[in-house]
Amino acid sequence: MFGGIDGGLEFSLATSRANAALDTRLNLDLRGIQAGAIRTSRDGSQSPIVEDEFDGKVSLRVDGLTMDRDTLPVLLAGKLSRNEIEKIGISIHMNRSPEAVRLP
Repeated sequence: MFGGIDGGLEFSLATSRANAALDTRLNLDLRGIQAGAIRTSRDGSQSPIVEDEFDGKVSLRVDGLTMDRDTLPVLLAGKLSRNEIEKIGISIHMNRSPEAVRLP
């Protein structure tokens, strides 16, 4: 994959005896990402998901997500409570790069 990525990450972790509360901000600016390298494999063959070039912004926020020994299995099972889910936000905006018009 080719292109440029700039961004920033901020996080804080407040701990107690029983758990930790996580606050996170992640912002990425993507420029000229040539997505032909993003592929899927099925039945032994590989196919590019996107054969193009894109720009975009990715943002992630986590506001006080409680983490303890039970959080990861619950998160992986998709069974977080509504209250915990509302502490997580993600935003992804993508568009075709102006330079993509020169791609075959």
